[in-house]
Amino acid sequence: EPVDLSDSWGRCQMALGEKDAARGSIEKAIAQGPNRYQGYFLRGQWNLAYGNLDDAVRDFRNTVALKSSCGEAHYYLGALYRRKEMLTEARAELELALALSPELVPVHIEHARLEAFTGNPQLAAQILRIAQKRFPDDGRIREELSNLHPAK
Repeated sequence: EPVDLSDSWGRCQMALGEKDAARGSIEKAIAQGPNRYQGYFLRGQWNLAYGNLDDAVRDFRNTVALKSSCGEAHYYLGALYRRKEMLTEARAELELALALSPELVPVHIEHARLEAFTGNPQLAAQILRIAQKRFPDDGRIREELSNLHPAK
């Protein structure tokens, strides 16, 4: 049986800025079958990149419905829910993302942003300091800490 690489080709097209071609490849990947969680995930990224936030939420929900262990999809849902101020949902998705994919630095950063947004800057700083110990060479964490506590 031939292997369909539509979702991979869609990633390449997105990276090259070929918006319409990428969307076509992504739709082809999804049409290959209902268990193509990668296609929904990639379409979620596409929708996020082009500002279609509600569509991105739908696609990331479809991703986790097909593959609940996809920590990165839970991360995107958490980030989108925070932006939409759906804080209970954001917290639940970010906790899942942390449990499933603790190696993803953006999950720790988004978790800290949620805590800062909900009025817990001390907890946000603590989350970032713990992440910084785990990932000492990652400049994104240092930058987020400096944004949380700007130099005077």
